[in-house]
Amino acid sequence: MFDETISVSTKPSNKVKPQSYKFKELPLSILYAGVESYDLLSFNQLKDRFPNLSSIKEFVTSDNYLGNMTLVIEGLDKEPTSLELFEDVKQSLLEVTTYISSIKGEFEGTKEFYERPIREVVRNKKIKITNLNENGVGISQGEVSDTSLRLDLENEDWYAYNDNYGTSEEKALVKYIYDIVDDLQQKYSNVYLVRNERIAELAIYTFDTGERFEPDFLLFLQESKSEGYIQQQIYIEPKGSHLLETDKWKEEALKEINDEAIPVVTYVDNNDYHIFGLPFYNTEYRIEEFTENMDEFLE
Repeated sequence: MFDETISVSTKPSNKVKPQSYKFKELPLSILYAGVESYDLLSFNQLKDRFPNLSSIKEFVTSDNYLGNMTLVIEGLDKEPTSLELFEDVKQSLLEVTTYISSIKGEFEGTKEFYERPIREVVRNKKIKITNLNENGVGISQGEVSDTSLRLDLENEDWYAYNDNYGTSEEKALVKYIYDIVDDLQQKYSNVYLVRNERIAELAIYTFDTGERFEPDFLLFLQESKSEGYIQQQIYIEPKGSHLLETDKWKEEALKEINDEAIPVVTYVDNNDYHIFGLPFYNTEYRIEEFTENMDEFLE
């Protein structure tokens, strides 16, 4: 797919023979570092444009993507160092992002939601923390400086992972659920909050345009009945105040789920499945509306 030759001039010279490298021949660590330099090359972004892509490794090494692309380095009279290779790969990937950003597609979302065993979707996951952010990203919820948000999740069996390193708004949502989890457990036999740690299978698509996004949390509420159970699957998206308008389309998509979503049951059982989307969770402007919606699950 990307079979072009990209030349990078390091030191102008007419005497030194250019050095050529296929992307698939370069060290993976250098390729990964180059990819991580551009948000557009994140797996989620690439998956939007290349639905059959299975991994970043496939993207940088497969002949179907970047693997066969040639990097030509001019002006070096010796083998490039790892740092020089990284800088040249990074420069060449800038051209790749320009091409990818030009890719346009027309999609239409389906209203059908197909069930899968949660064990096949939510798995143990290690996350790499590189930069601690003032909005809370990368900081453990058990160590956050705001004591009102501080929470040790290690032994909270209703939370799917053992910690939360998300934004302060995401931490506030987890603390909100913690404050009402006893009430939820009075009504429901099982209560689980799952943070979407870039799990591609948890992405949803708008019904009208098929635009993809990944709500940050899924809340599962199971209520026992005489045979089987009733399960509520609730999509929740915490959102900072500065993003309420720009991401309004996501909130509209979440609200449409309530009326438009069609659970498709592929397993024969006596269970009832219901899918909901809530308005944004925002502590500054939306907490009353969000609470009113959550209260409906406690009635």
